[in-house]
Amino acid sequence: MMDYRGAPHSVVAREFAGAYPYFQGESGFVTRDVLQHAANRPLTGNPVDDPMTRLAREILSRPGMSSLLDGVNHGGHQDGLISLGDAHAAVDMYEADESSRLQNEPMAYNAGARGGYERYSGGMQRHRVENGYGESGAYTRHPVFDNRAIGQPFSRGAYEPSYDGRMSPQNNALANDFKCAKHSDLATELGNNFDYFKPNEHSKITQNSLREVAGRPLTGNPVDDRVTLLGREILSRPELNRKLDSDHDVDKSDGLIGRDTIERLSSQKAEPNYEQMNDVELLEAVKGKFKQYWGRDDYISFDSLEKAAAESPPTDRTRLAAALLHRPGLMKELDIGTKGNGRRGDEDQRFDRVNVDYVIAEKKAHSSRG
Repeated sequence: MMDYRGAPHSVVAREFAGAYPYFQGESGFVTRDVLQHAANRPLTGNPVDDPMTRLAREILSRPGMSSLLDGVNHGGHQDGLISLGDAHAAVDMYEADESSRLQNEPMAYNAGARGGYERYSGGMQRHRVENGYGESGAYTRHPVFDNRAIGQPFSRGAYEPSYDGRMSPQNNALANDFKCAKHSDLATELGNNFDYFKPNEHSKITQNSLREVAGRPLTGNPVDDRVTLLGREILSRPELNRKLDSDHDVDKSDGLIGRDTIERLSSQKAEPNYEQMNDVELLEAVKGKFKQYWGRDDYISFDSLEKAAAESPPTDRTRLAAALLHRPGLMKELDIGTKGNGRRGDEDQRFDRVNVDYVIAEKKAHSSRG
């Protein structure tokens, strides 16, 4: 476990840059709200989440650090969005400052002292387009996953080294391809390149080694860069990461990834798209995961659904709850349901299995009548 006591700012910033995919949202950025949310959650003993919680707390506890991460590439202007280039720029500035302090030439870098920003804005400026983002801030994704094996030859000259968080066009395309890949595709890729992630003496990949590989700079070497980008994408999907280090979805994570779980996930079908299901299909999914996701047999409250839908990072349970909440008409049908004797049920902001079965039967009967 990383001990940040006495660690210079550059070390904390470098840890954040390495862990960037974990905090990264759908927009491609890390928001300050996400950092705050991670810092506020309790420690649970989870080997994946707890180190990230501690890191978020450390960042927010250091005066000016979150402001620097936000505004380093924009003349101090803060918009609440932190790119990977911003994270690497902050590392550069902190290292330069710490080096200058050793030479008795202090340089201001906190949010209130613009000298640090201005001094380095020319040589270190990295526009977000260089990190794969268009002017709108939306991430550009490629529609097809690149299935080239890790050992397949690449044009070495086409790969340019990556400095300060910038990606070559080829690496940027590969990163986007990974973002479009299914969990099973990424698990297969991880299995094919298992030894690149430094398995321990028990042939297990640890979370530390996964973060170490993901945190390496991109150098232009097609093999190393591919593995690094794979590690970053896995860390950006906490749900996949949890499944990889657990024999079963309900098991407690132990921070270790084995070949057995990789093989199991590689053969799994794509995750269900709850939003595209019809009402009956969605209710069947709720019924099948009633106790697994809500821990009880009797009923599910609307309040517990709302809490599940707001969980971060999102999980299968999050998506299932959100899809149900997006259908207020169906929610009302579930709420009323039946008392089991043919009479109308009560509206009490909750529903049980009987109501789920009742609504499923009613919808199937209505469908059969045309």
